[in-house]
Amino acid sequence: MEKVLVTGGAGFIGSHLVEKLLSMGIEVRVLDNLFRGSRENLSQIHDKNLVFVEGDILDLQMLGKVAAGVDTVFHLAAINGTRYFYEQPLRVLEVNALGTRNVLRVATEQKVNRVIFASSSEVYGSPCHFPTAEDEPPYYDPPGERRWSYAISKLFGEQLCQCLRDESKVETVVFR
Repeated sequence: MEKVLVTGGAGFIGSHLVEKLLSMGIEVRVLDNLFRGSRENLSQIHDKNLVFVEGDILDLQMLGKVAAGVDTVFHLAAINGTRYFYEQPLRVLEVNALGTRNVLRVATEQKVNRVIFASSSEVYGSPCHFPTAEDEPPYYDPPGERRWSYAISKLFGEQLCQCLRDESKVETVVFR
């Protein structure tokens, strides 16, 4: 049976992904610190193939234990929300950038086959064209604005995924 880890699996999108994976007969581990997610999002799921762990992607040791033996990691854990971009930009950068680094490091150490990274259209900043093409260069106006903490952390995560894909046997997939 395939085993997956969903970081941020108690969030809105994560909980729906968990439901879908379980319906496909996949064993699912969820790691969520419940900062933005909620146990209520998973409360209607009663499946023996679901394991919930309350924890943080910044805790490298815990992350390693939870990821042991999984085939795929769906990395959705992040701090988003405009309020946090302005009020806690350092925390946004730490969780999103360093947390993604931790997920990728653990995936390599645990010999995970694939990491699927949830990025964001925010990586484009203030694009000049709508709809925005995948190869549109990012534009941040002004670049030092706290508002860009989320966008830059997601762009950094995409770069980390690309580097890992180029330098290891871990397949990485980025979606926006």
